[in-house]
Amino acid sequence: FNFEFYYFTDELFALLFCFLIANISNKRHYFFDNKIMSLLGKISYGIYMYHWIVILLLTKLLSSLFLGKYNSSYSNIILYSFVLFFTIFISYFSYNTIERYFLNLKKRFEIV
Repeated sequence: FNFEFYYFTDELFALLFCFLIANISNKRHYFFDNKIMSLLGKISYGIYMYHWIVILLLTKLLSSLFLGKYNSSYSNIILYSFVLFFTIFISYFSYNTIERYFLNLKKRFEIV
């Protein structure tokens, strides 16, 4: 794939860190204190575990279907969108079916 987004990565990260620093310095954490960020925090382990599998499978699948023909920034946007969607979907499913069971099981064995 032809990654053409490297031109703006430094600026994007600089804006992200400025936003995070400004948000952390403020006593109110509005950015981190909402339902979406809370959900992403709950499923973050699944995102960490499954993102490479999703990237590899979707890269193989989408390049065999049509992204191999169109090696441009549009194909990368499509790939990133699918990877983001399926990673979050699989992580959410994993959290509700596997992780939540073991988190509840952990409570039975903890010593207080």
